[in-house]
Amino acid sequence: MALIFNRPLNVDSPSSVDLRQTEQLIEYLRTQNLYEDEQEQSLREEVLGRLDMIVKEWIKGVALKKGFSEGLASEANACIFTFGSYRLGVNGPGADIDTLCVGPSYAKRETDFFGREEHCLQQVLLRQPEVKELLAVTDAYVPVIKMEVRECMHMQAVAGAAAAPAGGHHCQATQLLSSSNSSSSSSSAACWQAAAAVQHRQTGRQQWK
Repeated sequence: MALIFNRPLNVDSPSSVDLRQTEQLIEYLRTQNLYEDEQEQSLREEVLGRLDMIVKEWIKGVALKKGFSEGLASEANACIFTFGSYRLGVNGPGADIDTLCVGPSYAKRETDFFGREEHCLQQVLLRQPEVKELLAVTDAYVPVIKMEVRECMHMQAVAGAAAAPAGGHHCQATQLLSSSNSSSSSSSAACWQAAAAVQHRQTGRQQWK
């Protein structure tokens, strides 16, 4: 019978020995070329920035499609959050970027994230010249859009919902909802877990400086 752990095994901050060994491990991994260079890091940040701009324009089109006035549609907002190896800072060269697209609750994954209609994010991404390949996997446990950007950067995007029904100007991680749909909850939980791990690691480093 498989064991299920719903609590961390250890919540103590890392000791000075832990931090020193971590730095030694990182240095060794760098010598083995298991860390990407600054050029690839910059490209990832640039691609993520571009994707964030695209989803912000996409959600305005969705709002208009739902019957919102142009004034309210202009205030609609959606955001991109990263999780997985990239968010944790342990990604290697050429690794995928896992992203969670969070939009207002009226934006539905089945009809606005995926789909063949012009306003759907799937179609918006297909129209972007920098997106070279795109595959929508709608029948997976966590439906996802996989794409290749600028012929070298691979990304995976899943959808989530935010608490504010109209989106608003600000989009924060605290707006993420635990949906009754288990697959939507899984993507949100992955984002939360990665953020918590990064925060815990940074807190430990600050305490031991």
